[in-house]
Amino acid sequence: MVNATEWLETNYPSNGTCTRIEDTENCSNDNAKIRSQIVNLNIDNQDLDGDFSVKGFTNLVKANFSFNKLTNAFDLKISIELEEYDYSNNQHRGDWGGSSSIFPKLKKFNLSHNYITKITFQAPQLTHIDVSHNYLSELNLKGIADLQTLNCSNNLNLENLTLPNNFKPSVLDCYNTYLKNITFSNSSIFDCEKGVFITSTNTTTPTDTITKTATPTFHTIPTTHENLSLKLGLGLGIPFAITLLGLLTFFGYKYKKNRTPEFRVGGNK
Repeated sequence: MVNATEWLETNYPSNGTCTRIEDTENCSNDNAKIRSQIVNLNIDNQDLDGDFSVKGFTNLVKANFSFNKLTNAFDLKISIELEEYDYSNNQHRGDWGGSSSIFPKLKKFNLSHNYITKITFQAPQLTHIDVSHNYLSELNLKGIADLQTLNCSNNLNLENLTLPNNFKPSVLDCYNTYLKNITFSNSSIFDCEKGVFITSTNTTTPTDTITKTATPTFHTIPTTHENLSLKLGLGLGIPFAITLLGLLTFFGYKYKKNRTPEFRVGGNK
């Protein structure tokens, strides 16, 4: 593993231009940039470990720090230009963000595959969020009016989910949570385990707070394997029954023909 702070200072020095050879966008010999000039910072899969600070990166638009071993979610409030943020597949534990975590232009946000128990931030323009595979028990997204896709799956203790008014999801994944079903105010019900609407209408406006109380009734459709078993049973059972009936009739006839009568019709001895 590589110490994240030391690695960043070596490749993107706080008092000089960047030197990282792999970053041809920002660190080419004829156009090497200082931290404040960098708008796209991609340092995924570097085996970085520990705390991490992005002090000086004041104009970041895209930040990708995924697939490392970072344990502290650095403060990005210094970059108000941030639009895409990927902090997935790290080792951050506990709370993420706070009341000062404000991202006025953030649209895509990925914190999946961490050990996060609580998320607090403000991002009014957010459209895509992935917080799957964490340890959340509640998630408040009420102030995010333009939300389109939400993945909060595999948060086993997630039981309180607050969504924005008039939320019309293009993608919604709440599988393997304590929610089970999401009930919208127009009576549409989304089955988290099956990933489908059990009942739906043209609009999907959620209630303020999603609970786990909905218990809709729906018909179970046999699976492909069940249909196949039924067809095999009918295909094999009918011919067998006909054959068995024929054998019983044949042996019954022979038995009756060979039998010695015990009495005679007409009373003759």
